[in-house]
Amino acid sequence: MAHFRLKEIAKPQRWSAHSIKEKTGLSYNTVWTIWTNRSSGCDLSTLQRIADCIGCAPGDLIGSGDPPLDPEPDPDRA
Repeated sequence: MAHFRLKEIAKPQRWSAHSIKEKTGLSYNTVWTIWTNRSSGCDLSTLQRIADCIGCAPGDLIGSGDPPLDPEPDPDRA
């Protein structure tokens, strides 16, 4: 099963969902659902904007196999 690797790639570079939202102009909900791997999918232009922001290729943001088990609460909804 495919999953998103945004948090895995961005967090070591000190990116957060908020900073990616600010830099890309995407909605927080869009970034957060990809960050937490809760998105059922997104379009290529969204992946391209995120990839450009954090300095990777869009394909790097998609992983294969099971996603890592690391549920993270949404700080805006806590």
